[in-house]
Amino acid sequence: MTEPTRAKLMERIETLERRVTALEEQDNGNQSPGVENGHDRRDRAVLEHVREHGDPGPRGTVELFKSKTDINREKTAQRRAKELRRTETFREATQ
Repeated sequence: MTEPTRAKLMERIETLERRVTALEEQDNGNQSPGVENGHDRRDRAVLEHVREHGDPGPRGTVELFKSKTDINREKTAQRRAKELRRTETFREATQ
């Protein structure tokens, strides 16, 4: 490895370390950015639809995750739907 390449890599590593430190300080044990009441933007998109149109059922919730969000994978949509349907927020949205 040449010295200029090594210097560039070291500079990049330092930059990344500073960014990680800044994100860790910003996080300080709280939830990820964009998460409100334990729900991210994708959960909120599905919840909004459920509030307007009622409970679509378990399979319908999976399809909502795939159609209303950027989730494409079936297994991911199934997991997210299952987790969302277990929340108090979902139960309140369907009443």
